[in-house]
Amino acid sequence: MVYAVLEEIARQTSGGLQRWRQLFYVLTIDISGPERLLSLVAEQLCAASYATACVITYRPGHVDAVHVTYGSIPPTVQHLIAENIASMPMRQHGASLDELVGTSLLTLPVTAYAETVGLLQLVGAEATLPLEELQLIGLMISNALLRQASAEQTQRFHQYTLERYHAVQQAVTRVLGESPSLGAATPIILQSFCESLGWDVGVHWNVDAANNVLHCDTIWHAPATNVAEFGAFCLQTTYAPGVGLPGQVWASGTSSWIVDLLQDLTFPGALLAAREHLRTAFCFPILNGREICGVIALFRREMQRPDPAQVHMMAMFGSQIGQFVEGKLVEHALRESERKYRSVVEQVREVIFQTDAVGHWSFLNGAWTELTGFTVEDSLGTPVWAHVHPDDRQGVADMLQLFIAGHGTRYHYEPRYLAKDGAVRWVQVHVWPLLGDDGSIVGTFETLIDVTGRKQAEVVNAELTEALRVERDRLLRREVEVRTQIGRDLHDGPVQQVAVAELTVQYVRRVAERAPERLAEALNDLQDQLKRTTRDLRTVLYELRPLGIAEEGLVVVLQQYIKRVNDPNGLQIDLDAPENLPRLTPDFEGAVFIIIQEALNNVRKHARATGVWITLRADEAALTAEVRDNGRGFAVDQVQASYVQRGSFGLLNMTERAQLLGGTCTIRSKVDHGTTIEVRVPVTQ
Repeated sequence: MVYAVLEEIARQTSGGLQRWRQLFYVLTIDISGPERLLSLVAEQLCAASYATACVITYRPGHVDAVHVTYGSIPPTVQHLIAENIASMPMRQHGASLDELVGTSLLTLPVTAYAETVGLLQLVGAEATLPLEELQLIGLMISNALLRQASAEQTQRFHQYTLERYHAVQQAVTRVLGESPSLGAATPIILQSFCESLGWDVGVHWNVDAANNVLHCDTIWHAPATNVAEFGAFCLQTTYAPGVGLPGQVWASGTSSWIVDLLQDLTFPGALLAAREHLRTAFCFPILNGREICGVIALFRREMQRPDPAQVHMMAMFGSQIGQFVEGKLVEHALRESERKYRSVVEQVREVIFQTDAVGHWSFLNGAWTELTGFTVEDSLGTPVWAHVHPDDRQGVADMLQLFIAGHGTRYHYEPRYLAKDGAVRWVQVHVWPLLGDDGSIVGTFETLIDVTGRKQAEVVNAELTEALRVERDRLLRREVEVRTQIGRDLHDGPVQQVAVAELTVQYVRRVAERAPERLAEALNDLQDQLKRTTRDLRTVLYELRPLGIAEEGLVVVLQQYIKRVNDPNGLQIDLDAPENLPRLTPDFEGAVFIIIQEALNNVRKHARATGVWITLRADEAALTAEVRDNGRGFAVDQVQASYVQRGSFGLLNMTERAQLLGGTCTIRSKVDHGTTIEVRVPVTQ
């Protein structure tokens, strides 16, 4: 049936790519299995190119290769065809033509997603098919096979990979659990890696921290693999950080995959490895937390591209082995300390203790009594959580029981303990397992450090942070108020006067045109208007930052300011200050001036007063400034309770400014009885 369809396609089409597209469409639908499909394609290619033979090899990813041969292959070509197939993973894109005695071999890569997944080789082909057409036919082959790939094959591959991973994981976990040391476990681990994942040789380098080098301590190889010379080289050679393949992995902390050792000679033993037919290498670190405690390298005879799944899997195994090393180091340290620490722990300020398998204290040093007031004798035999704060007690008990049951290797926590006098002590507790001779957890070894001071500092820092936030908001609010006040003062004073001056200029122009004899009078009026505007602008600037306060002092500046704002027909301001008033720093005097200025502004805006009396006096401790008016007064409590609703913070700003100077601001007022504001700031800043 298929041949009939193929003959019909050949009869109806004149050739070219259209014929091949229809051909692959039919083959994909009607043919099952890649072998059958490739056989028909090889037959059609031989017929179209008059080739004597066609060999198609297909190997996508990790799936077993499919080889199809159609026609008769001369002996002189067989060796070259085999070499092309062996080097297929490293073959670059593009065709090659080899002229041989009596025939020729045309080789084209079969690509999929920019990767070489197969080879198309034609023996004795004539130039009846253009090279571009053959290259597209190779692409059609990979597309057809990809479309034909069944879900069953994909499932088998994933299942195979998963089974290999579980086999290695179980073997490594079992070996680590049963071995007393890494040295005893390493040969079995290397054997598991190689046999389960298809590697031929495994090498382990250990970190020699004293000399800062890697040295090889274990080599495993498959029984059929002879690596005597390469193995001897590994055992005799050490590597500094960054030197050779092991040193590079040690320095970078990341794995490295070399597809062809002959193409990457950064590994000093690459030539020896290649001489013993080892081509691909994969090296990864053994991580103990962030510290590298060793390096493992795997070698195989066949070249293989990097396998991301295997790289990820080995990274996990490297961490697992590193955790085993860390556990053994901790175990060794604990056993050593078991013999030595009793002679020194009483001199340590930290609390050091041990618990039994149920979480009761079996040992305590004297620092426990110093911290809590409880004696060691009274505490031994009681549960660890007996002296923990009630709010933390259940959590500590549950955590310790889980740890003793084997759910963890090391942890720390920060509970609260209750001292004998009832005081609360924050402590930092570090816990390690205490192991018996059989490796089982028989209790815990713990240290306890008093961190109450740090916890209290954290609370103070939090309070200070909140206070800074409040102060920031206040300053931002004050900035808005100042900007608003400046805008209002400029609008109500100088801006209005400038507008009047502009109108006056227009008036002067008309007077000059219509009544020249009145021009001098009009110019005098304009000059008076501009003088008033200039005076008001200077007053605004003076209020922002009084000039001369550093040179002349607070009293002189106040006199100048009162002279500027005094109204002969309105509010009268009187200043009473001694000539020998003690000087403060310019910043302090400037702040006092601003408080008095704020008080005068409040009187002018709200008090409806006719007189204000400013008094300055000083004693050995403080400078006192009093501003008293005869205005209508107000209810102090009501005003202070409604700052936010009224949107006015003048009185609050005066109080806070005085407090920033280390002083006080007292406000006394009654309705219809005027207001008195008294500010006291220390003389010594």
